Amino acid sequence: MNIGIFYDKECTDWGPGKVVINLKKGLDELGIKYKNNKKCRYNILLHGGPCIQNFLEQKASPKKSLIGPCVESCLGNNQAIAENYHNYIAASPWHKDLFENHCPNYTEDKNVFHWPCGIDTEFYKPFERCEKFNDYILYDKNSHSDFHYWLRDFFDNQNQKISYALGNTNYENIGLKCYSDNAKYCISANASETQGFGIMEIMSMNLPIFGLDKNYHFSYGNIPTKVEATSCPYFSEQCGLLLHMKDYIVDFEEKIKNMNPPCQEIIQYSKCDEEFRIDFIKEKFEYFLNNLNSYSPRDYILQNHTLKKGAQKLIDIFEQL
Repeated sequence: MNIGIFYDKECTDWGPGKVVINLKKGLDELGIKYKNNKKCRYNILLHGGPCIQNFLEQKASPKKSLIGPCVESCLGNNQAIAENYHNYIAASPWHKDLFENHCPNYTEDKNVFHWPCGIDTEFYKPFERCEKFNDYILYDKNSHSDFHYWLRDFFDNQNQKISYALGNTNYENIGLKCYSDNAKYCISANASETQGFGIMEIMSMNLPIFGLDKNYHFSYGNIPTKVEATSCPYFSEQCGLLLHMKDYIVDFEEKIKNMNPPCQEIIQYSKCDEEFRIDFIKEKFEYFLNNLNSYSPRDYILQNHTLKKGAQKLIDIFEQL
């Protein structure tokens, strides 16, 4: 099998750029040949920027091509793509559901698959001899600054010491790896994620996750709707503990019912002490700490999301075309 990989940029500090790097590494492990931005028998358009024009000019086969998972907000809302290509990839089950249920103009009569790109488990692996001087990494990508400070104060009051705060502007491989080696677990308070590379890399470092999950994406591209989502699309009980909005937000059902999208937030994060069920969060956090040694997030990643396994899942989709 030969695969043409069409993309704009490969890099380690941007999710879509990392998809390119990790896919290539996985294909190398499988011994699958590929070309960069050149048509082959099978093709995948990973990104939605200038490379679209190159993809179209080379007339990649509609029957043997996949569009996604990082192509615009609406599965390639480019007329030439929408009219001629019929096999699409979303990054996770909720991402797939979004396109199928909220983008009918783009997805009618099309095949939509979900595909998680693999994680570099050789780079993101724990340094076993490292002493853990701190308690946790805080991962609050896309959250509000007042929420960030509330989180810091809340866990300080639980006598927990922070190692690192990971957000939108300071995501890079070496720092994440070093600070993960220095922490015992991760507090995740992200907005919704289509795949969640950062959190999966932290799990690959074997840090259990205590998550305040975000279960809706309130404004996705130009889609004015309340879309069910998650901040940890790939997760299991062996990875840690996720708290869902319906459980930790006061009067959640009433608040979600009264929202008028495309507003961004369901609560006022400047009033977290009023908006959150504090005793519930404390109780679950205590349970999490008491069971910290029972979680095995790296095993979950090794079993399901290595570079090789991710690439093989893509090959499996190609073979269905």
